[in-house]
Amino acid sequence: MESDTPFAAFFIAPAFSHALCCQSSRHYNLQLHRNSRLEYPEPGTIATLCRSFLGQVGLPALFTLSGGTMTTTVKKDMTQTKQYPGLFRRIGAWIYDTLVVAAVLMLAGGLAMAIIALLLSSGVLSLGNYADASEYLTRHPVAAPIYSVYLGTTIVAFFGYFWCKAGQTLGMRAWKLRIQNADGSNIRFTQALIRMATSAFGLGNLLVPFSHTKQSLQDLMAECEMVLLPKPN
Repeated sequence: MESDTPFAAFFIAPAFSHALCCQSSRHYNLQLHRNSRLEYPEPGTIATLCRSFLGQVGLPALFTLSGGTMTTTVKKDMTQTKQYPGLFRRIGAWIYDTLVVAAVLMLAGGLAMAIIALLLSSGVLSLGNYADASEYLTRHPVAAPIYSVYLGTTIVAFFGYFWCKAGQTLGMRAWKLRIQNADGSNIRFTQALIRMATSAFGLGNLLVPFSHTKQSLQDLMAECEMVLLPKPN
């Protein structure tokens, strides 16, 4: 039996020493925890800071911890891709606006006729050798150019107002079209003038099938674009 004692002690001593060290370590950690003055953050503070940091740097993904595993939640891009109208939709809006402009010019011409009639009745103006006010406005060497400028100004004011104010004329609204800058803002009046001057009475739209973004000649010259509005939900 005495000869077995050193052999047993060879196995028992390390196990006893390990148990003693573990007990001492637990006691030391408990005392350290009790005596520590470190203040731990409240639950949720770290997550809030992480979300704030990720939002500031603009990362495409937010990382969350759930059940001890890390998962990735990808933000969905809500920005809708721009859609550009084709040639036939543009022509449809152009025909619609042509009819509207014709009606506006009729109203403008009627107003001019009313002013001439008022001047004739008051004796300020005389027709002379002209048969009526219409012939006077279209053939008189002074009144005819003024009348033409008046009608041209009416057309410019019509398109300039609607393009710069809402980005849509009545015809464009009917066909779900909008003229705008690349950033989505309304075009300036100078851009509207350039677009009207380079439209070639609608012939500039023939460039649309050959453009990657379906831009017409007047769109390129005025540095703007025409987009197709999405259907309302």
